[in-house]
Amino acid sequence: MSQGAPVEALHRLLLVAAAAAAVTGAWLALAPRSFLRLNAWLGRWYSTRRALHPLDRPIAVERRLYRHHRLLGALLTAGSLYATWRLATAYDEARLVAALRPDLPAPLAGALLTGWMAFLLLGNLAALAAGIAALVRPSALKGLEAWANRWISTRRALRFLDVPRGGPDRLVARHPRLAGALLLAAALWLAAAAWLVPPG
Repeated sequence: MSQGAPVEALHRLLLVAAAAAAVTGAWLALAPRSFLRLNAWLGRWYSTRRALHPLDRPIAVERRLYRHHRLLGALLTAGSLYATWRLATAYDEARLVAALRPDLPAPLAGALLTGWMAFLLLGNLAALAAGIAALVRPSALKGLEAWANRWISTRRALRFLDVPRGGPDRLVARHPRLAGALLLAAALWLAAAAWLVPPG
């Protein structure tokens, strides 16, 4: 694909946007009542907080995990030991650096892989410690669980995004013909600019 193709696509998109804006502006200037009725129908508010409420409830699985703590501990221990063994026997930094070199310089690729290796080893050690604790003494994990298992409500944090703001709609409803004329003028100016300055 040539370099001019994205510019041509953007040019066509501007022309389409200008045509749509021109139609909207003319409709708003000439028949504001029908346009405002359609806008009121399309602008109905649907609360995402209400729709996402079932996803924002905590699901407690701690009792099931503690009931089967030996199985959980055995799986964690076996998985961490296997992952550590694979890292120790199958890790080939030179081959990975060679695979990354077309995109990254060799020193940077080596540093990234060393950091990733250290991260994986620390994660495996943490999983091994948690697995052994779950096998031998699961109550030792309750303090860590209480610290890590804090619930943060996304609905409460994003409440400010779920408030309708009808300022622009009210402004257009008060001055529909003026808003339509301004939109039509802007659309014609954009179309003229896109037409007079061809892509490439």
